[in-house]
Amino acid sequence: MNALDKMNFGRNKGFQIGMVYLYDPGYLDWALAETDHFFLTDLEYLERFKPHFNAKTGYMYENVSLDDTNFFLDYFSFTELLYLGEYDFKFSPKAKQENKKKMSRFWEAPFKPSWADLRPEDQVYFLQLFHHPITNCEFDFIYMGQRRTERGYPYYLITFDNSKAIVGSLPHCANCKMAFLKDPEMDLSDIFSKLVEGDTYRITFDNDSYFSFKLYD
Repeated sequence: MNALDKMNFGRNKGFQIGMVYLYDPGYLDWALAETDHFFLTDLEYLERFKPHFNAKTGYMYENVSLDDTNFFLDYFSFTELLYLGEYDFKFSPKAKQENKKKMSRFWEAPFKPSWADLRPEDQVYFLQLFHHPITNCEFDFIYMGQRRTERGYPYYLITFDNSKAIVGSLPHCANCKMAFLKDPEMDLSDIFSKLVEGDTYRITFDNDSYFSFKLYD
């Protein structure tokens, strides 16, 4: 099994294993250490990424109820959220040891998945999922049009030069990708319908993380 497969047992049955790692990594640790059939061929690559789960409190986010996990599970594949986590997590020595034993027993070998080479600057960062709000800044961006997540949910994509760390929490690169989900609670369709794909605009975030667009003539 690997991170792109789905759990076939337990409380996370039917969920993508990689997504379970991002919001419930302790459960994977238990399954690896204590069951006789569950193993991961890409374990060493999976734990290179930080989950959303807060190991200190036992919750994915401190201020988000667990009912909201459906938002993440339904809209995304875990490979779209690899760099949004901020909590350190490592599998226990027992989990790693048992994982190695089970792979040997089932004639499986470790392998490097394609998503392991994704860099922070390759990730699309969804505004609604940020841990910390963007405040008190403005920058020019290029509108890249409407796209869809791997699970088909629509979003609006922009790119901007963040090489000078205008948005400190995002990669400091010249082609940073930010996205706005087509969210009923924050309907931006009227705004983005006025934007032309490939054109440059300006966005401003105030101290309360509210934002506005400037449309250039």
